[in-house]
Amino acid sequence: MTYETDFYAGMPALTVNLFGKGKAYHVCADFEQGFYDEVYRKIAKEAGVKRVVAHIPEGVEVFDVKGPFFFGAVEQFKDQVLETLEHDTKVVILRMRLVPALDATGLNVLSDFCHQCREHGSTLLVCGVQPQPLDVIRHAPFYRELKRYNICENIDAALNRARKIINGPAPKHL
Repeated sequence: MTYETDFYAGMPALTVNLFGKGKAYHVCADFEQGFYDEVYRKIAKEAGVKRVVAHIPEGVEVFDVKGPFFFGAVEQFKDQVLETLEHDTKVVILRMRLVPALDATGLNVLSDFCHQCREHGSTLLVCGVQPQPLDVIRHAPFYRELKRYNICENIDAALNRARKIINGPAPKHL
């Protein structure tokens, strides 16, 4: 791909070079996001990369939480996640598969986040929770608010639960 106009006419905007057993891509321009999305899609397809997470429905936000959920990490969580809730978010999924430990500070933030989701009109789901954090959550007062069916084994189960929440209860037949 080359520039067609301006000072850079005829110069490459995107180059691909073989490197060992792979390829190196060099982007030499400032494109719209759609361009990058298409390039990444083509590279992923060519490399045989498959989605790890199934399609995330509209109205669902998924956050991956990584590392022990202690004091320092909690502050980062509050700064990043609490600010990103969209007005049309119906379900928030916290993937906690990489959280080996949860302390009282982390538990308080989860509880506050559960309340904020409810005030926002969103449902909080947690998934992939390891044994120690799960035990702490199960003994917490907000466990009843979270509801046991909103703690899912993995991301697929959480996405299925989210779809049910978004689509609402099945109509009753007379």
